Amino acid sequence: YQRRVHGVLMDLSMPIMDGLDATRLIREYHIGNRGHPIIIIVSGSLEGLQNECKEAGADLCLKKPLRSELLKAELEAIFLPSLTSEEKAGQSRTPRSGWCERPEKD
Repeated sequence: YQRRVHGVLMDLSMPIMDGLDATRLIREYHIGNRGHPIIIIVSGSLEGLQNECKEAGADLCLKKPLRSELLKAELEAIFLPSLTSEEKAGQSRTPRSGWCERPEKD
């Protein structure tokens, strides 16, 4: 049984392997291809972690606690980017690529 995965939402702190190591492994598996968007959720300060997440291959780093409105907006920005004229003509949508930095909101 196989399911298509569209993206990964993971915590930085996990019991066996942290989110940075897991992201590196996922990116190594997809050599030459960015693969799926990866969002890492962090508790505490994002200071210094955004660069580490970016270097590991994450697309976005968000701070806990997550507000549902913020998560929804970020997911829409990744999975429903502005459509190009070709996409409007019926071609499939593709997630935006690259690192997405978001300012911390208090």
